[in-house]
Amino acid sequence: MKWILSLMTLFISITSTAQVDNTSYVNQSGEKVLQLSIVVPLDVKHAWEYFSTESKLAEWIAPVVQIELKSGGYILTNYDKTKSISDSSSIKLG
Repeated sequence: MKWILSLMTLFISITSTAQVDNTSYVNQSGEKVLQLSIVVPLDVKHAWEYFSTESKLAEWIAPVVQIELKSGGYILTNYDKTKSISDSSSIKLG
């Protein structure tokens, strides 16, 4: 548990002091595309795990997570650990 808190503190401190590049744009069909980038102090393998696996995403994004990594995929989250991923309060990115 301590390392999770340490990791969360690290991510918060990085995002509060690091340069975040906003390269968002509007695509040809008029949809807004949110695109942000930030450098994290992790090697590529570990950074990819924290962004691509449900267990690692649940450690720092939200306690309830479902991810589908493919073209047209999504990240589905719920910040209430008592709710299911199919609850209407879940948030879908993608």
